[in-house]
Amino acid sequence: YADRDGDGFGDPEVVVEACTLPDGYVEDASDCDDTNTLIGGPTAWYTDADSDGFGGPVFESACIQPSGTYPTSDDCDDTDPEVNPTAEDLCGDGVDSDCGGEGDWTSCTDVEPDEVVGTITCSDDAGPFTVSGDHIQINYGGHGMWWDDESALAGLEIDPLGSGDWADVTYPGTHLDQLFVTRGASSYTIGSPSGSTIDNLTLLCSTPVEVGDVIGAVHRYYVDGPLVPVFILTKSELWNRTGKSMLVHFRIDHSIISADSTFSLQRITDPDQDRVESPGSTPTGTNDVSFANPVGDPLLTVEGPETGWTVGMGRCSWRARNGAYDGGMWTFLSEPVDSCDPDGMTADYPMTFQTNTTSVPSGGSLSRGYVITVGEDVVEAEGQWTDHKVSLCDDLYDMSFSPLSFVDCGDDRGEIIGGPIDPEE
Repeated sequence: YADRDGDGFGDPEVVVEACTLPDGYVEDASDCDDTNTLIGGPTAWYTDADSDGFGGPVFESACIQPSGTYPTSDDCDDTDPEVNPTAEDLCGDGVDSDCGGEGDWTSCTDVEPDEVVGTITCSDDAGPFTVSGDHIQINYGGHGMWWDDESALAGLEIDPLGSGDWADVTYPGTHLDQLFVTRGASSYTIGSPSGSTIDNLTLLCSTPVEVGDVIGAVHRYYVDGPLVPVFILTKSELWNRTGKSMLVHFRIDHSIISADSTFSLQRITDPDQDRVESPGSTPTGTNDVSFANPVGDPLLTVEGPETGWTVGMGRCSWRARNGAYDGGMWTFLSEPVDSCDPDGMTADYPMTFQTNTTSVPSGGSLSRGYVITVGEDVVEAEGQWTDHKVSLCDDLYDMSFSPLSFVDCGDDRGEIIGGPIDPEE
């Protein structure tokens, strides 16, 4: 094959057959341009299968660059457009997003739960699903709350030791994790226990979350209106995979065509760690968890009577209150108290979070939140709150005042199931 430009590559269209190689000829026939010494044989062009602008390991040889290919194979995962040399590498997700080859916690961006709030969108209902960390695991029901009889999920589970030995918190005893939204004189709820009120907050969409080492879930609910939803409630529950503290964040978006109104939120969750039961058998262990909520302290702790494993609930702001609700008055609970039966359903309190009533204009929004901590004892749960309350609550953190908590059980306690608690009582 003629090699007129002397670059060692022959012209496939100029060929002679001979027993010995003639001068000016080579046995190669791959020259892409035999008039240009700078242009030799075909180039390897790497296919960009995920269309992120970077070639992967698959290539084809050609003189002219084929469509959808690149001259280098820099993409370490050509099936994921979020993975390429210019992508941001997030710490702790086990993915080398920038193809740098470093360890999972080297040269990466560390993301925290408060930074993820508001960044996650959802369009479909993911149904029941489980999100698992090292110490916090939540099995979400179809309604997005921490129980679901139909899917036989265990709700909130904790493993303070990281040993793989999980303790059910909300599924033993009464399956109670209910959320209320009050708008003006109207009340809406999701997660109603069987036989009580009917859910009238409609689930719009849901999705599990994994951003770096931040995991969790986002659920969006709405109340329908004549043209658009009257309001949309977004519930985000986010925590670090290896962490023992979780942010629970609520945001209400009020429709632009809805009249100005007042809003309040309330969540009632029944903790029963250390209670073990199986169908047809007598429950073992005890459900007498111990509550502690000292005067002026925004943290409520709930301690298991056998293991001592503790769940804490700390409010982010003076604009909300939390404690162990007895169905009666809001007041101080300065010492741990014996369990009682406030609602005729279980032999202990539900832990409760409630926001102050707040005016929200047409088209406005309202954000509130609290932090769940876990520990192998009360001290560790309190330490988690101390260490992470400001960073998790972020802009919501404001302890200018300290509202009252809840009181021990009394003789005139009221029913809590079926309607929200009146914060003015």
